Amino acid sequence: ETTPKPMLHVGGKPILQTIVEKFVNYVVISNELQREVEDFDSISTGKAQGIDGIGIIVNDTLITDVGDLEEIGSNTKLEEIKFVFIQSTTEKSFDTKKFRAFVDNVVDFLAGSLIIEPFSNIYNEIFDETKPYIENIVKTPKILVYFASAKTTHKVDVSLLKSEENKFMKRSDLANRFSLEKVEIL
Repeated sequence: ETTPKPMLHVGGKPILQTIVEKFVNYVVISNELQREVEDFDSISTGKAQGIDGIGIIVNDTLITDVGDLEEIGSNTKLEEIKFVFIQSTTEKSFDTKKFRAFVDNVVDFLAGSLIIEPFSNIYNEIFDETKPYIENIVKTPKILVYFASAKTTHKVDVSLLKSEENKFMKRSDLANRFSLEKVEIL
């Protein structure tokens, strides 16, 4: 067979795509934490389509399961909460359709209509009104959205970014709960 090894499919996608996804997840979350992620598989969504990685960062701690929240403690003030969403592509050109679908998936996750475990469980625990965490939120939680494209130069129309940002801002259930910090194409 003449297929280069990086292009062989494992788990339904080329090995190269999986490597790129894990690398981008690692770089983005490490930058947000300002230290290296020890277990970057813990931010991978696995086989979830449309979102490659989710990092939930509370008080500079990466939360990978509900037990991590319990370690922070139910009486601790939650000074800063970041929900970081990552999607990568190795396609040779920027794919507007894939970018829009990614943002739609992020909105669906935040609205509770897309379940990706363990991240949905952590999200629900933080905002459950019967739990102590929601009362301890000090600042409005931030949303950060990163789309990494293998294409080296991006000429993305500003109106595209604005229209995707508006998907968050036009929903009162999200606009009242979160602050959209960035939608960035890497």
